[in-house]
Amino acid sequence: MKVVVMSDSHRRIGVIDKVMNAHPDANLFIHCGDFQDDIAYYAGLLVVAGNGDTDDRIPKEMIQTLMGHRIYVTHSHRFPYIQRHQHLVHKAKSLNCDIVLYGHTHIPHYEVIDGVTLINPGSLFYNRDYSKPSYVILNLDKDIKVEFVRLEG
Repeated sequence: MKVVVMSDSHRRIGVIDKVMNAHPDANLFIHCGDFQDDIAYYAGLLVVAGNGDTDDRIPKEMIQTLMGHRIYVTHSHRFPYIQRHQHLVHKAKSLNCDIVLYGHTHIPHYEVIDGVTLINPGSLFYNRDYSKPSYVILNLDKDIKVEFVRLEG
């Protein structure tokens, strides 16, 4: 199963269109917050609310079960900066999730901690580690395969 994960687009809907159009074979598109636009224009895009989102239709967090994996999706701004990854792992385990998709930091990240896979796709707007804006292609079956895609221009 192919899942495209993005975050922190900050009203740059053109880039969301570009990403979605580049992957017509994707089974699912997930946005980890700071979408800051009208979700009604994006059928098929699952979005959680970030600190910059004001649309009450957007949930603060969600859980998706895909290919035997329970996935916790959050923007992560409600988690402490200090030891954020450990807090995300603790939350995931309390929800019986083995994958966490999160945003907010604008820093691409992929790590497995205590059996929980943490993935931050970075930002479609700008990455704070000075890398190019990015998103993730997540291929799920028994294994979890993570590919970061960098945007040009």
